[in-house]
Amino acid sequence: MLTPTFHFEILDQYLPIINQNAVDLCDKLSNHVFSNINLVTHVSNLTLKIIVETAMGTKLKGKEGEEYIKTVNKTCDLMSLRAQDPILYHDTFFYFSWAGYQTRKYLKILHQFTENVIKERKAEYLDQKQKETGKSRSKKRKAFLDFLIEFSEQDPTSMTDQDIREEVDTFMFEGHDTTSMSLCWTLYLLAANQDVQDKIVSEIEDIFGSLECNEIQNEHLKKMEYLEKVIKESLRLYPSVPYISRWLEYDLQLGEFTIPAQSNIAIVTYWLHRNSEIYPDPEKFDPERFSKENSAARHSFAYIPFSAGPRNCIGQRFAMLEEKVVLIQLLRKFKFEAIPNQDKVKCYIGVVLRPLDNMLPVRIVPRTSR
Repeated sequence: MLTPTFHFEILDQYLPIINQNAVDLCDKLSNHVFSNINLVTHVSNLTLKIIVETAMGTKLKGKEGEEYIKTVNKTCDLMSLRAQDPILYHDTFFYFSWAGYQTRKYLKILHQFTENVIKERKAEYLDQKQKETGKSRSKKRKAFLDFLIEFSEQDPTSMTDQDIREEVDTFMFEGHDTTSMSLCWTLYLLAANQDVQDKIVSEIEDIFGSLECNEIQNEHLKKMEYLEKVIKESLRLYPSVPYISRWLEYDLQLGEFTIPAQSNIAIVTYWLHRNSEIYPDPEKFDPERFSKENSAARHSFAYIPFSAGPRNCIGQRFAMLEEKVVLIQLLRKFKFEAIPNQDKVKCYIGVVLRPLDNMLPVRIVPRTSR
């Protein structure tokens, strides 16, 4: 039911939102040139603002916006804590724990925010519907929430207000943290591989020339073939979701081993993408792995940053669109450099794959015209 809302024609209408937020980030980063910055925090705030505006049709402003951003981040930390502490697996133990108390408190804030937005958008939808007559239809940009409200109005039994809230909350969590970390890992790899960064900049200059930042359109993005290869290679080395799980409905035979039905199995994307039989010299950052020639013989399930099959990521087109726009905006204005004499970054699995201490050894300098 939701898949059509991620069609390219619908995603195009979100380009102005992504562009403007990316430009705003560039303005903020201009105050941090020639210094070590917490790239993760800045980019996470960017992607959260984008998903709030595209998924919910509202903007994070002032203290309410700051509180929402902090609450989302704290809730993610608590989810990660529970996943790593076997004592907290049990609902009763979790309920009476301090983590459980904090989680309930934060979820109340998040749910209240979402419910208020749903109430406002539903009232707007009904008001607009009454005003529309004959063939006159509003051309106002729709958020994902608007499509959900339309579904629920057409068939109230198929989607309740709670169903809508749960879907929007899923968009919020899955649509900001995964994309922000993919962007951060890509910038980290570009900082460490200046030759690759230079190739992207050359591609940007060839395609966009002197176009203003807010003129980036989908027809331009389609031409950014090398940038797409870079993003794919970054997701190979640092998949935002480093493992996925599946519940077996029937016995699964793997060689001489039988995994019984009703088992919950983990598919570790991080290890799969570093399989030397599939990817020679797997630790090397090489975007050309994803050229048409080098990808032709590769099994379609050998690369699964967005999962695969009928349960794959519904938002992968949106994520790729967002990443391309943000990277273009950033790389037009800044050069990203690796901070020298730093150890290789260690990562850990939170809700997504993150650098230890949430810090990356990257600094930015203004990009001079060539």
